[in-house]
Amino acid sequence: MAEAFVARPLVLDLAVQLVPDLQKVLGPLSEVLVHDLRFPEHSVIAIAGHLTGRSIGAPATDLLLRLTRQNATDVNPLNYNTWTSDGRKMRSSTIFLRDSAAGGEVIGALCINVDVSVGEQLQQWVRENVIMPGDEPAGLQNEPVERFDTSVEETMRAALARVLGEIGKKPAELSKAERLRVVEALDQVGVFLIKKSTAFVADALGISRATLYNYVNQVRGIPARRQEDEILTVNAEPQQPHCERVHEPSRKAGARKRRLGC
Repeated sequence: MAEAFVARPLVLDLAVQLVPDLQKVLGPLSEVLVHDLRFPEHSVIAIAGHLTGRSIGAPATDLLLRLTRQNATDVNPLNYNTWTSDGRKMRSSTIFLRDSAAGGEVIGALCINVDVSVGEQLQQWVRENVIMPGDEPAGLQNEPVERFDTSVEETMRAALARVLGEIGKKPAELSKAERLRVVEALDQVGVFLIKKSTAFVADALGISRATLYNYVNQVRGIPARRQEDEILTVNAEPQQPHCERVHEPSRKAGARKRRLGC
């Protein structure tokens, strides 16, 4: 895997060293992990705890993809509610890691999850059996929801299913305007930061990759006259980009190769 040979910035190495001891401090109902967001397809580079069932090599969460794509990383999301796949409630926090050598660019995240389901059950028992009934405290509003997928395919399928659910149609029933709406929504939540996502989305929508490239350019506001020269800048890798080469007919005999975005 090419990414294995990419030098790891100091801030990521320091965060990785914190993981095991920080998880011990927080206790057995906790999980601590570090994401290398330069490689969202398999961003987890260190993890301690087993709340979400993930391991090293798991992909970035949908929340991390969305915040990264939207450049919404100025504020660290702290103490928001999430749930495990079996329904246990957690309190989660995400601390973005910046590379000072790259001008403060966000390149990773230190994430902490704590299982609060047992404490809430105990609190509920105390409330019902000891404290007089009263008004429930107001919950936090508009908290982000985060999935903890173990594969990047799960992340892309879930994102697509969520958008199609909002539209209320199957891919084969979509009009061109609705397909553009789907592509725009997927772009906004960072799906196209994932390597090979273009092939997945094109196949799911029943369109060619060339059509998908044009759709993404349209939703990103790239003028039509530039679309041939500026085809979908997605899935870029910092050291060795993997791009496909396809043959196109040329004016002369034979064929020439044109580089497409990965």
